Amino acid sequence: MERVRRDYATANLELEEALQTITPEAAEKKPTPNDWSAKETLAHLIASERDFHAWLASMLNDNFIADSLDYSSNVHSRMAA
Repeated sequence: MERVRRDYATANLELEEALQTITPEAAEKKPTPNDWSAKETLAHLIASERDFHAWLASMLNDNFIADSLDYSSNVHSRMAA
């Protein structure tokens, strides 16, 4: 558990440092039409984290259904919202 805390703290610090130099306008721009913007990438990270917690809770509560993993945190319309 301590390693997970340490890894999350490191990743969060690196992400925070990387985002300090980007403006909100720049964060909305996509490098190419098929790429995600910085904001969409952050939305993906947030959605993935929430989905992971829901998946983990379902495993802990013996409600796990493998087919329920739809990877909706990769759906562009969800990230754009």
